[in-house]
Amino acid sequence: MALIGYLPNLGLKIYRTGMQPYRVFAQLSAKYGKVYSLYMGRKLVVMINSADVAREAFKNPYLNGRPPLYSFPDGYLGHRKCLGEHLAKMELFIIFSHLLHQFTFKSPPDVELSMDGTLGVTNAPKPFQCVAIQRD
Repeated sequence: MALIGYLPNLGLKIYRTGMQPYRVFAQLSAKYGKVYSLYMGRKLVVMINSADVAREAFKNPYLNGRPPLYSFPDGYLGHRKCLGEHLAKMELFIIFSHLLHQFTFKSPPDVELSMDGTLGVTNAPKPFQCVAIQRD
């Protein structure tokens, strides 16, 4: 079933309600099922909202030869990134390079620093103290 003319309303719904697009698509999936189609301009687009259904769909020989993005080993849907990740990394680089340029960092007197960490999901450093001395 194609949802003719729904896309402009979809954008308007996202804009007016402030809903995230994935929630709108989840509502459409709940209403129309895991596979539905809608028109984006003149192009008919099939929406597949389940990894299991996608895995079955891409077993079809008609869809062979697609890029590796469409393979779903063990339910893994691919690497996702935040759109602002690159900007955040640049900001952190600028902040830390500015701090290293303006200050000299040393350990306080009579304190020995350790490279031991706290093991959890990641290896986090143990709490420590440092002294920042402004450079001339």
